[in-house]
This record gives sequence, C-alpha cells and structure tokens, in this order.
Amino acid sequence: MTASPAAARVLVVDDEPSLRQMMRVLLQRAGHEVVEASDVRAAREAIDGAAVPFDLVVTDLIMPGGSGLDVIRHARDRAGETQVLVVTAHATVETAVEAMRL
Repeated sequence: MTASPAAARVLVVDDEPSLRQMMRVLLQRAGHEVVEASDVRAAREAIDGAAVPFDLVVTDLIMPGGSGLDVIRHARDRAGETQVLVVTAHATVETAVEAMRL
C-alpha cells in the first residue's frame, strides 16, 4: 500500500462562484481543506485570519477590486513557502511573467 499525501490547506480565489465551487469540490474529494474567497479583499481577510498559513493559493488573475497578483503578494508576504497556482482566461505575457516572478 502507498501512503496518501498529507492534506493541504487551500485558498481558492475566483469571482466566478461556479468555478470556485467546482475547485472546492474537487480539492475536498482529494482530502484537502478548502477556504473560498470571491475577490481580493476576501482573500486578504482569509489569509490574515488563518491561524496557519495556507499551503496553496489558487487564484484567478482578473477580479473586481484588484488582481490575482495582489493575492499572490499578500499570501507570500504572510508565508514565503505558500505555493500559488494562477488560473485565468485573460492574461498577457507581462502578467504571466509577473505572476511567475512572484
């Protein structure tokens, strides 16, 4: 038998409710703890309010009230070891490079 991977604490940030819910369901089925945020403000509040930093932040890039780059910066300022996955339908080369740099 193989050992199952440890559950991760994941923050999913997207302004589209159906995408957030789909990601939550898939991640929870895989055994992870998931917190949802609908915009940058809610993501910052979740990051600041978490007793333990998130292991992974999955964020949309373009959202009302800011961008996924703001979420990345805030999460990484809280805990440099937090991993980030950016999911977007709207990106430029410049924003992709900036996200990778962060």
